[in-house]
Amino acid sequence: MTTQPDELKTFIDALQQGDAPTPTSLEEETLSELMSLGQSFTLDERFDHMLHQKFKKPQTIKSPKPAFLRRMAAVLAVAVLGLALVFAVPDMRAIAQSIIESLFPVAESDQVRADEYVEDVVERVDTQFYETFEAAQTDVPFAIVLPDRGLLDEYPYESYSYNADIQTAYVQYFEGEFINNRRDGNAVTIQQQPLWKIASGVVFGQEGALAAVGPDANIQHYTFGEGVNDEAYEGQWVKGMWTQNENPAIEADYIWRTEFPIYRLRWQDETYIYEVKFFGRLDTSALDFVLSLAESMMSDGAYNATQFALEEGSGLGNRQVRYFDTTDELKEVVDIDIMDLSFLPETYVMEQVVYDVEGRTAIVVYALQYANSDAIQPDAGLSMRQQRLEEVESLGTFGDPSPLAAIGPAAELQTIQIGDFQAEWVQGSWVTADEDEFNWINDIPVYRIRWQDDAYIYEMNFWFNAGQSSIDDVMLNMAESIAENLAAESE
Repeated sequence: MTTQPDELKTFIDALQQGDAPTPTSLEEETLSELMSLGQSFTLDERFDHMLHQKFKKPQTIKSPKPAFLRRMAAVLAVAVLGLALVFAVPDMRAIAQSIIESLFPVAESDQVRADEYVEDVVERVDTQFYETFEAAQTDVPFAIVLPDRGLLDEYPYESYSYNADIQTAYVQYFEGEFINNRRDGNAVTIQQQPLWKIASGVVFGQEGALAAVGPDANIQHYTFGEGVNDEAYEGQWVKGMWTQNENPAIEADYIWRTEFPIYRLRWQDETYIYEVKFFGRLDTSALDFVLSLAESMMSDGAYNATQFALEEGSGLGNRQVRYFDTTDELKEVVDIDIMDLSFLPETYVMEQVVYDVEGRTAIVVYALQYANSDAIQPDAGLSMRQQRLEEVESLGTFGDPSPLAAIGPAAELQTIQIGDFQAEWVQGSWVTADEDEFNWINDIPVYRIRWQDDAYIYEMNFWFNAGQSSIDDVMLNMAESIAENLAAESE
């Protein structure tokens, strides 16, 4: 039996409308034919499968990383639609280009009264401080980019912090020890924030008059390094800061001092905005020093140095992910409006919430329980995942660069209607007989549906394995139960 798109549409519509009753039982049947296709895979390994998605049609796939793929058993969850190729997705470089002109907004006056800025400044609450980079990275939902540590040999003291409200990570390097509530010597502070967070114009959580530079500030433009298409990064450089006014003849609480030895360089790439701030005096050029830090941050080696591997056996290779118990916990840290399922059959329970940092994708996993038991079936379930559309162009759909992010040449891709949205549906997955080659099998009971609205791309995955009733029957039973109960209610 094969589940048809019309039957699937009925089921998905019921899920989205949230008024579908709950089916009470599922027919069980063994899929003996699956035993010949490969061994089963664990719950953690399923995340590998869900993270390998995109849309092309290679005949076979030679493994580029046998050690990584060796952990993937028989079935790899592969996606339905290469939306990065067909949808007009906003380019974050273009969005940020309009912001780059105002990275250092200019104040109208070099004097500021307290009542002119207090209500506008974003309160920095709940900033967390960490003793090590590893501890900070565990909480920060994106890869913190660090400079070449060798450039900071004279700055032995480090500090790490993160503010979840404004999605900004801070790294500080100090030349001297902390004595009498202050640091002795020069200091370097690095700030990093996702571009989507500044689309509203709030850079590093700063608003109001004190977020600007003084009207006589000398903003200079510099280029360095090589980014996308070998284009140099464009940064803005400024010296000076606001200081408390100590002149009674001036009716202001703060005044701008261009000569004050604080130097800042701001720039952006396709994903983040950065700032390197240097405080102090150097025998050499402060500009050259800060530019060298910025260029080292944007090098491939520096990016790689910020990635940290998960514990062995996590099933996620070295992808950077975070786990949560509920979607509310994830929403407190990551600004994603997660689409919770408004209807879920009583045989399913939400098992885990995962945030794939590299793909900036939220994944909610629902496990299927055994009949008349609270025990979870290890190889059956469904998942929902979603990603902001503006991330698709720069990261790829769900952020997966793997050659396995494709469907096979024989895959039957079908268009269905889900409410007001057109969606795409496919069955099948890649299987392997050895470590180096994968082949697409249409009959594997892994089913995917993708669609999008104005803000997100969504994907729903259903997967079953040997020893569990066919997903064809499960899907039909769900759809039929929903349809029957809805019909009964309307009588």
